[in-house]
Amino acid sequence: MSAHGGKRTGSGRKPNGANKMSHEARQAALDAGVSPLEFMLQVMRNVAEEAPRRLDAAKAAAPYLHARLSAVEHSGEMVHHHESWLDELEGS
Repeated sequence: MSAHGGKRTGSGRKPNGANKMSHEARQAALDAGVSPLEFMLQVMRNVAEEAPRRLDAAKAAAPYLHARLSAVEHSGEMVHHHESWLDELEGS
């Protein structure tokens, strides 16, 4: 077999590996009428849960609660430079 491409031992998706939340947990949330986000927040806030599970829930919920910051290019003219601010601070 060639060195590139083809099936390799241990490669590919692992069964149930990528999804940390168990099937039972998802089903319990659906049965209770809780949204996936509400469920993740409940897991994250539950101090009785193991820390890795709480961390996984926090990571999964974060994009729904906190927008990603994006780089923005400033196109205006700088009115003040840091030197002028320092001079103003020293003067007060």
